[in-house]
Amino acid sequence: MTLRTVALLALVVATGARAAEDANVALNFQDVELPVLAKFVSEVTGKNFIVDDRVRGKVTVISPTRITPEEALQRANQEIEAIVQRGK
Repeated sequence: MTLRTVALLALVVATGARAAEDANVALNFQDVELPVLAKFVSEVTGKNFIVDDRVRGKVTVISPTRITPEEALQRANQEIEAIVQRGK
């Protein structure tokens, strides 16, 4: 095994351990209005959401394991996009 391979493996292991450490968000929402999900994700990520009043819908998001704030943001974006697509 070369030094480069060892370094790459160490980086992968460290990144995986860091991601597991950061996985502290539990997404367990059943039939909640979109603004409720947006507010929660905004609080855990520190990012702002602007939800247009015309975008309405209920979502159910259940994660069997804890996820990172970034993963929560991605999941919320997917839900918002799905609601917008259904409304077209």
